[in-house]
Amino acid sequence: MKKIISLVVCTAVILAGFAFLTEYNLQTKNNAIPQNIENRPYSTSNGESSQEDVSRPVMTSREDAYVMRTYEGKIGIFKNEDSTPFQVIEVEVASLPETDRLLLENGISFTDVSKLRQAIEDYES
Repeated sequence: MKKIISLVVCTAVILAGFAFLTEYNLQTKNNAIPQNIENRPYSTSNGESSQEDVSRPVMTSREDAYVMRTYEGKIGIFKNEDSTPFQVIEVEVASLPETDRLLLENGISFTDVSKLRQAIEDYES
């Protein structure tokens, strides 16, 4: 009788351990980062000149800034404080509401290109 009880207890412990390990593996598998992303080496298709040179100090890149303002009665889009616009929107500033005219006289700054595009679409519509 003791042998049967011992065998049942051992079997129950083994099954409980197996169930615990199975559940643990399922949880970690669902939270894991796919190996093809995590273990992917950093590489570019460019030559050696594109690789980082740690012997020189790192310089921060300047983020492009855009300003939308009045230019010859229309809306001009200026990049990085240029004096001439790289794009002119064919909208007469005089036809806009006073608040828009004041904003455009002072200039509206953008660093996010998508927000600039949205503003252009708003004025063109």
